[in-house]
Amino acid sequence: MHLLGLFTSSKDVHPTGSKSAARGVAAEVLRDEFTHTQSQLDAVDSTAQLENEAEATVELSARFLAHVAASVPKDPQSTSARAALLLNVLKHFASSYLATKDVHTLVSAFDTAVLAAYFRAVATLKEQKVSNIPAQPESALLSASVAGKASISALFGGQGTNEVYFNELQNLYDTYKPFVAPFVKTITEDILLRMRRNTLTMPTARNFDGRGVHVIVAGERGKGDAELFSSLQVKYEEWWSKKWSPKLVRTSDGELHLDTPFSRLLGKPPIMVAGMTPSTVKAGFVSAVLDAGYHIELAGGGHYNAAALCSKVAEIQKLIPVETCWQDRKH
Repeated sequence: MHLLGLFTSSKDVHPTGSKSAARGVAAEVLRDEFTHTQSQLDAVDSTAQLENEAEATVELSARFLAHVAASVPKDPQSTSARAALLLNVLKHFASSYLATKDVHTLVSAFDTAVLAAYFRAVATLKEQKVSNIPAQPESALLSASVAGKASISALFGGQGTNEVYFNELQNLYDTYKPFVAPFVKTITEDILLRMRRNTLTMPTARNFDGRGVHVIVAGERGKGDAELFSSLQVKYEEWWSKKWSPKLVRTSDGELHLDTPFSRLLGKPPIMVAGMTPSTVKAGFVSAVLDAGYHIELAGGGHYNAAALCSKVAEIQKLIPVETCWQDRKH
């Protein structure tokens, strides 16, 4: 197994310095412990069942990463040696799998145990105050937020307190435990215990349509973690009030006009006289509005057949300038 041999080579197992010697001993012990643990796993639950070799390799690397991280605080005499070994294992994991993508994107189709192993390793090294911890590519969305190019709001809720809700909550806690446990403890002691009743409503993504808010459903079932932490791009939603609101535009003749999708489509002021019987049935009224440069709908009242409607259109055309007729035909 290349992964295990990488950190227990002859250079580390038989070093000359005392620190290196301790690291070599720790590496051998952890290798033997991990190999023994793996041999006890049932074949059905092991990486042999995984669909492809790449996924199996990542899964095995993550298991070893978690194993080494869990071992660091167990023996006070070899804590520093085990922490140094963990740093090497994490560096190998990062250079092998996180050179161009973040860990959430890497494992978006894998078991969440890979995420838990990675964050446990990082947290353990930080607890030991280890420097030069390898970092994964930064989230494009979080970077945009820091730069003021995007804003992020977090909403936490659920559709009832059933077992699915609590199972997902437990999964999230287990995955990010080293970082969220202190926060959860603070929230529980300072807020939840003081609140006996509270109702939370989780708005859906559709509630934010057109408001420039992109909703990412994170969590085990949401599968939005890869988008949230993606280092490649940020997805922005349209803000309809900004996209479609009227604007001022100066045309080539120097005049200032209101600019709207309506005016761009028809080339007329953004005011429409809606069709309504009997107001917009008469040819004289309709032609007067058209001649004034505005758009109007011809009401259907009194036009009982195609011949009557065609006759009315022809009557209107005779009452307005030719250029207005041609413009209306184009639109």
